[in-house]
Amino acid sequence: MGKACRISGHPFTAFRWQGEHKRWKETIVSPEAARDKNCCQACLNDLEYGVSFHVRDRVMEALGEDQTPTSDVSSQFHWANKRQRQEEGDESGGSTYDKLRHNVDKLRQFAALDPGPIVLPRRDAPLTPEEQEKLR
Repeated sequence: MGKACRISGHPFTAFRWQGEHKRWKETIVSPEAARDKNCCQACLNDLEYGVSFHVRDRVMEALGEDQTPTSDVSSQFHWANKRQRQEEGDESGGSTYDKLRHNVDKLRQFAALDPGPIVLPRRDAPLTPEEQEKLR
């Protein structure tokens, strides 16, 4: 049942359960990464704003506040330090939300964007010959 975390790359125990409408859900990130990113382990949505944590991280990158490691060695070092701080209960480096306090309005705008339900136009008339050709 061990899988590699999609954020940190470290192995973790994955869980599966049956969600709504008999669809299976599964954890795809490790608990350490989810705690650090403050996101759901299954859907990767931010727990405070409800937007994808990728959107939140892009906002932070655009504002120059997020410095995530890009190389493999730096990433391993970063996650090892995060794990050690979480085990010790020390979060003195400041959390993600401390950095976002000044930019909450932008994230709330992203969270308020709702495409709404998809409503297809109802078609009462028969298809034209051109439309029938497109379907073939």
